[in-house]
Amino acid sequence: MKGKLSKFEGISLVLIITVTQIILNMPEYLVDLTGTGTIINILYIFLIGIIICLIIYKILKNFPSMDIIDIAESLGGNILKFILSIIFIIFFLLSTIIAISNFTYIIKSLYFSNYSTLFLVLFFIAVILFSNLRRIYSNQKNNLYTNTINYS
Repeated sequence: MKGKLSKFEGISLVLIITVTQIILNMPEYLVDLTGTGTIINILYIFLIGIIICLIIYKILKNFPSMDIIDIAESLGGNILKFILSIIFIIFFLLSTIIAISNFTYIIKSLYFSNYSTLFLVLFFIAVILFSNLRRIYSNQKNNLYTNTINYS
């Protein structure tokens, strides 16, 4: 099972990312948007998130050897698979756009206040594309920090 995530690792990774986003970004956005109703909105978001996680857990429990795309294909055919794929693509694109714009805003306000936001966004997208095309990863074997850790 080398190179694959277990169910526990995958769920933990999703929970870490989600909780980090909620703790760091959501309250500021909700306070700006809703004012005094922020606590109620956080509770709504929490309940909706728990319900969605339970639904996904129940579906994955009934289909233990399949992923979400395979389950959608077996339940609804190619139409449901296509719809779910489009939803995932839109979700990942929006998440990427939000993450890059937040990162660019922070970098611009701290270091590059004289440059335009569009230039910085395009620069970081170019760096991301270049590193992906050249297969440059942050956890390479010749990295100083990974030489002391055994991954097997």
